Amino acid sequence: MRIQQLSGLERVFKNLLLNTFVMFKSPAKSGDIPALTPEDTVVFIRLHKIGDALVSTAGIKALKEKYGCKVIVIADKRNWFVFHKHPFVDEVVIYKKGLKGMMQTAAAVNAHHPVALVNLHDRPTTTGSILTGLIDARYKLSVYDESNSKLFSHTVPMPDPLKHHVVERMAASLEPLGITK
Repeated sequence: MRIQQLSGLERVFKNLLLNTFVMFKSPAKSGDIPALTPEDTVVFIRLHKIGDALVSTAGIKALKEKYGCKVIVIADKRNWFVFHKHPFVDEVVIYKKGLKGMMQTAAAVNAHHPVALVNLHDRPTTTGSILTGLIDARYKLSVYDESNSKLFSHTVPMPDPLKHHVVERMAASLEPLGITK
C-alpha cells in the first residue's frame, strides 16, 4: 500500500513540475517547416522499452531517406542498442536520469545545433516534455497532448488508439515534415 501512495505522490509531483515548466518554457509557434537538407540535424526522443524503440525505426528511416539529414536519437538505457549501429541513425545519446543527467543530455544534443525535434511518444511523458523544452531546436513536433502542447511548434491530432496501431500514432508526429503513411 505504501508503494502505491508514493507512486501517487510521485505522479502529482511530476505533473506539478511539468505544468510549472510549461508555463515558463513556451516557444513561438512557427509556420511551415522548410525542406530539410543533409546539413540539418533532427533529434528524435524515444525513451522506454525495446518495443517502443522498434516501432520508431520506420519513421526514422523514412525521414533519413527523404532528406538525408543527420539523425540523433535520445534513447533510454533500456533501448539504446536498438538505435546503436542502425543505418539511419547517426548518433545515440543515452538519457541520464535526474535533473543533472537531463541537463547533460540536453547539452550533448544542443552541441549539434538541431533544426527539428520529434517527440515520438504517442502519450507524451514528463521526462520527454522537459527534454523537449531544454533542447534548442526551432521546430518541435509531437502528437497533440493538451498538458504540454505549448512546448511544441507543431502538433498533430492524436490518432484514435482503438483504430490506429502504435506505429501509425507515432508516424503522425512526422506529418509536418512531409512524411505521411
